Amino acid sequence: MEQSGVERGNARGTGRGEHAELVATAVSAFNRRDMEGMLAPLHPEVRFEPIRAVLEGTVYRGHAGFRRWLADMAEDWQDFEIELDGTRELTGGRALVEARVHARAKGSGVEVDAPGAWLCDFRDGKLMQLRFYRDAAAALEDAGG
Repeated sequence: MEQSGVERGNARGTGRGEHAELVATAVSAFNRRDMEGMLAPLHPEVRFEPIRAVLEGTVYRGHAGFRRWLADMAEDWQDFEIELDGTRELTGGRALVEARVHARAKGSGVEVDAPGAWLCDFRDGKLMQLRFYRDAAAALEDAGG
C-alpha cells in the first residue's frame, strides 16, 4: 500500500553535521506540531516508513503521504513526542538517528517510553527516505554495517 518529524536532544557521540542539523530541525518541528516546519526538511518525494508501516508493508510517499501518516497517528495516539538522542553519519550519504518515543494511547491511556532508530537517506539537501527500526542495532544490520 502506498501513502505518504522531534526535539533536539543530546547528540551523544556525534558531530553537528548537515544531516544531524536537518534531522534535529525536523524533530523539533514535529514536537511543536509545526506542519510547515516538518515539511520543510522533507524532499517532496520523501519515502516514509514508520515502524507500523514496516510491519504492515505500508509506505507513505511525498508530503501528502507524510500528512496522511500524521492523521493515522492522531487516530491512535493522544500524545506523541520524540526525544532525539543522536545522529551518526554513515557511508553513502546516510545517517542513523537514535531517539526515544514518548507516547500515550487514545482511549486506554497506556503510556509508551521506548527506544527507536531510523535510517535516513538524503537528496538535494533534504530528507529523502526515513525507515524506522526498534533499535540502532536492527537499523545498522539492515544498512549492512
